[in-house]
Amino acid sequence: MRKFLAVTTVAAGVALGALPAVAAPINSLFDPEPNITITTDAPYSYSHTIAGFNPATDTVVSAIIRVTLTDDGGPEHIVYNFEGHIEEQNNTGNAAQTYSYNLGDLNILSTLADGVLHVTLSATSGSYIFNSSLLTGEYTTRVADPGPDPVPEPTALALFGAALAGLGIIRRKGRRA
Repeated sequence: MRKFLAVTTVAAGVALGALPAVAAPINSLFDPEPNITITTDAPYSYSHTIAGFNPATDTVVSAIIRVTLTDDGGPEHIVYNFEGHIEEQNNTGNAAQTYSYNLGDLNILSTLADGVLHVTLSATSGSYIFNSSLLTGEYTTRVADPGPDPVPEPTALALFGAALAGLGIIRRKGRRA
């Protein structure tokens, strides 16, 4: 039984590995309405979910998050928490500014293994306005081989007829012997 399970597991792994990988885009926009004011007393959490992502068959190969912020006056210290990975910056402009973080460069692509990125924005001093967040990138998905095209109906009937004729010939040869 153990040998059977081992062979079956290896065969399944080989079969999965043999499936072709297809690239799929990541495009997840989070745009709160109205915009959110982040203060030292009011952090804000949100999530990006990758549409169509299947954790059993898909792997994120690249991801960039772009967070757009606006200053509401005065200096601030901004803290980004991407699934436990902390990035910080001082101040943002009075006009909307977008800050980009490449999750591959931060070595945190693995945090997207479930297809969801959890983000918390906070301030350790001052306050700022959260306008939007965009997660883009690419993941690969293993797709099942669709196999050969189905046989068209007339051809299927012809094959069935040929098989019946062959059985008839074999039966006649059997009677002669």
